[in-house]
Amino acid sequence: MAVTPHEMREHGPQGAGLTHVIDAIRICRATLAQVRDHTPTATSATLTTLLTELGELALVADAAEIAVITDATTRGLPGADPVPLSPTDWI
Repeated sequence: MAVTPHEMREHGPQGAGLTHVIDAIRICRATLAQVRDHTPTATSATLTTLLTELGELALVADAAEIAVITDATTRGLPGADPVPLSPTDWI
């Protein structure tokens, strides 16, 4: 089931609805760091599936990053630090 941007909105104070997303991203990052260790023993079919899934993940990750950057710049976060940054430098 696809998740729409509306379903990813924060719930409650301090973005508590995104806490599970952040945790899942950290787990995903740690898991993906192990891929290189397992590719030498993977079958061709597994490598093909892995490449397909990584491509889909990259597209979803890019879209999520754009959503976060859009909200952050709309809120003025890049310029809100003690040393204000341009959006590009902040990213």
